[in-house]
Amino acid sequence: MATFSNAEMTDMVLIYGRGFGNAHEAQRLYQEEFPGRRLPNHTTFSAVVQCLRENGKFQPSTTDRGRERTEHVIDVEPEILEIVEENPTCVQNRGRHFENFL
Repeated sequence: MATFSNAEMTDMVLIYGRGFGNAHEAQRLYQEEFPGRRLPNHTTFSAVVQCLRENGKFQPSTTDRGRERTEHVIDVEPEILEIVEENPTCVQNRGRHFENFL
């Protein structure tokens, strides 16, 4: 779902109600009511309403989304410094010498 402000999503919910739960009608009414705004896809109206019903807020729930990703940081600085020390000219050709570390 595209990012919309809370004000825009509130208007979507209100317009969805005016359209009696018909997403296509809500899209038409929204365009009529707010001609200067970007027009959400018709499925966005029902998605915003469903999100509000399930979570009590516009943002989707972040619970039960699986395991968190851990950040893997590879420390290659010592190896790079060793290569440079062993072969000072490698700085000029660094792409060739360091490609195994990336």
